[in-house]
Amino acid sequence: MNFRFQNLLGAPYRGGNAVISGNSLLISPVGNRVSVTDLIKLETVTLPCESSSNISRIAVSPDGSFLLTLDENNRCQFVNLRRRIVLHRMLFKKPVSAIKFSPDGALIAIGVGKLLQIWRSPGFRKEFFPFQLIRTFADCDASVTALDWSPDSNYVLAGSKDTAIKMSSYALVSCTLHQVLLRRFRITHNLSLDGVLDYLNSKKMTEAGPIDLIDDDNSDVEEGIDKQTRGKMGYDLPGSMPNRGRPVIRTKCLRIAPTGRCWAAATTEGVLVYSIDESFIFDPTDLDMDVTPEAVDDALAEDQPQRALLLSLRLNEDTLIKKCIVSVKPVDIKAVALSIPFKYLQRLIEAFADLLESCPHLEFILRWCEELCKVHGHSIQQNSRSLIPALRSLQKSITRLHQDLADTCSSNEYLLRYLCSTGSKN
Repeated sequence: MNFRFQNLLGAPYRGGNAVISGNSLLISPVGNRVSVTDLIKLETVTLPCESSSNISRIAVSPDGSFLLTLDENNRCQFVNLRRRIVLHRMLFKKPVSAIKFSPDGALIAIGVGKLLQIWRSPGFRKEFFPFQLIRTFADCDASVTALDWSPDSNYVLAGSKDTAIKMSSYALVSCTLHQVLLRRFRITHNLSLDGVLDYLNSKKMTEAGPIDLIDDDNSDVEEGIDKQTRGKMGYDLPGSMPNRGRPVIRTKCLRIAPTGRCWAAATTEGVLVYSIDESFIFDPTDLDMDVTPEAVDDALAEDQPQRALLLSLRLNEDTLIKKCIVSVKPVDIKAVALSIPFKYLQRLIEAFADLLESCPHLEFILRWCEELCKVHGHSIQQNSRSLIPALRSLQKSITRLHQDLADTCSSNEYLLRYLCSTGSKN
């Protein structure tokens, strides 16, 4: 696709995040007000609602009815976006770094310092205090920087800014339905990054605590602390050590896939993708310099189908796996099936399901399936949940093949009967 610049709309941008509502409205803060740009009509409107200071964060409800704005003075406004009026106001005690509506619009996740708070969305209700705090999670090691909800609104993903407050940086997954912390994901083990340590050095201990754990955020205005930079971390502090330009680990953005089965995090070390679908996981620890397509071809040339099949499964190349399956002699199928580890069964069964739809050697593939089930029947039964998708695909292929063969045999039978009856009459 070829994209090109079309038009310049809106007013000067002064910071804050921009969001898109309904695939047609671009909403962005402009100073202490909010600008709404219609991307279809190419029109820009500035909302009449004003904040006491520049707006730093905004969030829009999934249906596009409400707008939540937060300014630099921690003042929050809940705006009816369609009528362009302020419905509710609220003041937070600490700076808010991230906000996000849940997909169902009933909850709002807000990052307040190191805390992750879950609030009930006010909506159109007329109450004395419409904002209701449901739960506060204090599991982040530093200020929350990114938030995202699961498609079912049951889980919220929170990434925090962690320099040297703790030994490592994590992304936190919290369950708002049961109100518990489910799991921590460590996003780096790179000790060359600033703030990533496995053991504390007692030599850097001072009266105020470890020198590397002293916060140097811009919010600190004490003399000496506010002058610290990453190049000169220990400004005016005795016994401090400079950063020497090392990058700081950060989680800048989090997004969960619409299916809810994988999510991605943009960090200092790159984009990290987590998934619960094992078929999409690439495990480089199972590879070495000898595992190559050329090694598979060499094994087949040396009449070693067992080794060739194992190498192709480790490479996870579909064409190589099918090539090795077909190259096995019928008398060697049972011996080769015995050598297949359980972790490769799912990939092998998926290959059988594809071959049954395109390969002419039907009896050969069905014999492969029979021997594999006989050899690994107990393992398949014990781990049926993880193998259900592959087994269902194989069952569908076999059922479809059986129906096609049944129709062909029936037509041939009727044709033979007709030929026999006409021959006897003559």
